[in-house]
Amino acid sequence: MLNIGTLTGKYFQIEAFWTDTIADLKEIIQDKEGILKESQILIYQGKSLINDNYTLHDYNLQDGATLKLALQMSGGMLLIKLFFN
Repeated sequence: MLNIGTLTGKYFQIEAFWTDTIADLKEIIQDKEGILKESQILIYQGKSLINDNYTLHDYNLQDGATLKLALQMSGGMLLIKLFFN
């Protein structure tokens, strides 16, 4: 069982096995919470789990571990205008 915490403070649990990949976790989260797997960023101990093909074992994730779930924002370029007096 893994604990997943969002940046808004919501926590939920998912059942996972040490042979599951990060892609598998994202699929489970998508099915459970409706968050598209393409927009999910999973973070463990301050590091992004960026390789979707790695297993929980590869990342040394143990039963009861807590992951943070951040969302990748989609969209175009950010435009910032500065005004000087």
